[in-house]
Amino acid sequence: MGTVVPKTRIGQQLVDAGYIDDAQLEVAVAHQRKWGGRLGDAVVALRFMSEPALLCEVARQHGVLYVELGHEKLPETVLHLLPERLIRGRRVLPMGVGPHPRRGPLFLATSEPQNRVVLDEVAFASGMKVRPVLASEGDIIRAIERHLGPEVKTLA
Repeated sequence: MGTVVPKTRIGQQLVDAGYIDDAQLEVAVAHQRKWGGRLGDAVVALRFMSEPALLCEVARQHGVLYVELGHEKLPETVLHLLPERLIRGRRVLPMGVGPHPRRGPLFLATSEPQNRVVLDEVAFASGMKVRPVLASEGDIIRAIERHLGPEVKTLA
């Protein structure tokens, strides 16, 4: 059995890459302890670095690509590979299909590329292998609303 190489924690990765220094990391950790959330969100909230720069490092940490969805128009055929309730509920967005249209892989924009539960759920729903692509949660939400319209709230 091969040796498991531990992943560098994102805070140390940001220091090693020169985005922040040790003092900024300590401030961000204190912010995270006080307000909760992810360390990366604290680094961005404190304006130590931009969200795109942070997400590039997070993507590198997880071995996935980072994309900015912007105003990109996705094909209807790709959007219909997943039920709307799954797209909205899990805040994911199918972006494209690899070389095998029936098997995939399905490239999926997500803000949590490490979330195996969501990836497995999408794989089951689509019948394809899933290859996550990192995007900001806000970018995904805006793209979902642009492609599927605003979410309609129903009264119970």
